[in-house]
Amino acid sequence: MTDTPYEDEPYERWLVECREVTPPATLAVQIMCQVAELDRQRQDIWWLRLFQRIEYSRAARWAVCGGALAVGGLPFVILAHVAQFVTF
Repeated sequence: MTDTPYEDEPYERWLVECREVTPPATLAVQIMCQVAELDRQRQDIWWLRLFQRIEYSRAARWAVCGGALAVGGLPFVILAHVAQFVTF
């Protein structure tokens, strides 16, 4: 008889072996250093900060949507203006 009911399955054996292994003492320090470095890299990206500000500010979202609407409607305004000069 086996000790665990899933001992025949390779994944379950691997899982049991991984649970028995203790992590190195410096693992938490390494992870926190990587997280701090990632935060520093994110702060250096100007467009990411811009998107975050837009995401948190209602007025900024309205401004972005209004700008997109103005840019999207610009071809129609130009077409209407040009159509005044064209005779059919």
